[in-house]
Amino acid sequence: MPSEFTGAWQARGHVAARVRPLDSIDLGIIARHSAKRTNGVIASLKNGTPMRWRRLAERDLMLLLEVDADVVGYHSLPERVEYVLDGKPRRHVPAVGVHTDHGPLVMDVFPDTGEHAPWYRVLAEVVRAIYARRGVRYAVLTPAEVRLEPRFGNALHVLDHRALRPGQGDQLRVVEALTRRGGSATVAELRGMLGDGAEAVFPMALRRALSLDLSAPEPSRIRAFLRAGGLT
Repeated sequence: MPSEFTGAWQARGHVAARVRPLDSIDLGIIARHSAKRTNGVIASLKNGTPMRWRRLAERDLMLLLEVDADVVGYHSLPERVEYVLDGKPRRHVPAVGVHTDHGPLVMDVFPDTGEHAPWYRVLAEVVRAIYARRGVRYAVLTPAEVRLEPRFGNALHVLDHRALRPGQGDQLRVVEALTRRGGSATVAELRGMLGDGAEAVFPMALRRALSLDLSAPEPSRIRAFLRAGGLT
């Protein structure tokens, strides 16, 4: 039961654990479980290769990572965490391993409601402690946090422009316009300066040439920022 699991963890304060690459057993378990629910892959522009997801919330997390300029790249189902707790061997495969400008980060998406929510809270506590001993940050979001609006809707709007390939001249004009505005401007302000050329901010952000504030109430009010070394 979750209460017994929690008590054992709190009393012991640590677990015997190791982190290892996925093996055929993990892949078999993932395949069996995935057959019972929605799953698939996304075409990742940031990674240049498809990324596999097991749940819709994991897919949506990856969509946010695609738009985050601080994210250099990420890998879905990066490794397995093995640990022994209450005398039982257990394993967990996180959703994504992320390479950021600030160091490595491992992420999961766990529900915070329903009958299994208490167990997920304990699992998050255990896995966070294991990664902390390795000097790696570990973060858990709920599906509601992943799909928080207006951020998520704005991220989807940005991704709608992933096929655009602005020329070097268009990109330089965006950089010059942002420089004249002190390093940042909203999409609406850039449209007033560049017309349709302002749409280049979205594919530029997807390629980490710019960063975006996705908290704006609508896409035209998304603010773009110059990034040091962003356009090379």
